[in-house]
Amino acid sequence: MTVGVFAVSVAVVLALAIPLLTQTTSPRTIDDLTFDVSTDKAVYAQGELVHITGILKNTGSAPVFLSQRSSCSNALAKVEDSNGATVWIDVSNSGQVCAMVIVEMTLGPGESRSFNIAWNQTGNGGAAVPANDSYRAVYRVEYIERSFEGHASIFIRDSS
Repeated sequence: MTVGVFAVSVAVVLALAIPLLTQTTSPRTIDDLTFDVSTDKAVYAQGELVHITGILKNTGSAPVFLSQRSSCSNALAKVEDSNGATVWIDVSNSGQVCAMVIVEMTLGPGESRSFNIAWNQTGNGGAAVPANDSYRAVYRVEYIERSFEGHASIFIRDSS
């Protein structure tokens, strides 16, 4: 008789659990995400700190689920000169020990996530970049489902 009660209990538990296991969450509406990059100003004096911001926003009416491949930052910032050559890459994340795990994130309708970095107008070699030239601040964030990239143009004028 105990075997019969156990079999019925297992059948009831499975009957209740199967619908929960087969339900799907809202579809991934990646197309409802926008990624905008901006700086705090358009024109900077030579040597002035440039604040670069990237904002990933869900403009849709359903949650969007994203995942990345490690516990470290999935964002990359760089600055290019007017010829398109990279003069600076954010190396603040280099040398970090990262857990190789899937990190998931949900952005609800209207929610956003910000990425911020400051650039001191020096190249990766440490020398100041030339003034009286245009530059492009580029931000890129990578998720398993899709990567997003945006840029903002700035001008560095001679401080004299």
